[in-house]
Amino acid sequence: EEIESVLSGRGISSLEEYQETNRSGRSIALGSNQRAVIWGVYQELLVELERGNQCLLNQRFEIPADLEPEFDFVFIDEAQNLSPVAIRYCLALAKNPQNVVLATDPNQTIYGQRTSWSSVAKQLNFRGKTEILRRNFRTTHEIWDAIRPIMKVVSGDDKDDDTLDSFEPVYHGPEPKLLKLRTRSEEVGAIDKWLAK
Repeated sequence: EEIESVLSGRGISSLEEYQETNRSGRSIALGSNQRAVIWGVYQELLVELERGNQCLLNQRFEIPADLEPEFDFVFIDEAQNLSPVAIRYCLALAKNPQNVVLATDPNQTIYGQRTSWSSVAKQLNFRGKTEILRRNFRTTHEIWDAIRPIMKVVSGDDKDDDTLDSFEPVYHGPEPKLLKLRTRSEEVGAIDKWLAK
């Protein structure tokens, strides 16, 4: 996870850069000795991958020196789920970085990490250029009210979060049901019954 999210995900190219990298948002702090060990494992992994003519997904987003920007406009949707190197690659495809539109919903991240956009790329300076959409057309009031306490627990944040309170669902629907199940097979069985019903 550290290799995918931090080392290859951010495009870190040296141990020195890794030692200086701010890893805020990661659940476990790492000292310089631990980072040196992880860096060594990463270097061995890269050698083995190259030997097998394989690569990590994030390596596919390394920007080739001969890449020519080809698009007048670039739209990046669900940006909260892309690694920094993937976003930088998308930016490199735009003829003018001012013509990049980035759509994101931090409440829907599949990785559970938040990062500052300016740390992803210098071009992502959104001061005075953002628009927050406050009306939610995808989630009902009932689902939103049910998931808010869960999201606070998952994020480890017991204080009120502006992002959780800033979206107003438009529609109403049935109350969600909370099932407490012990095993994965019970979970699959409950979902199967629900879908059949």
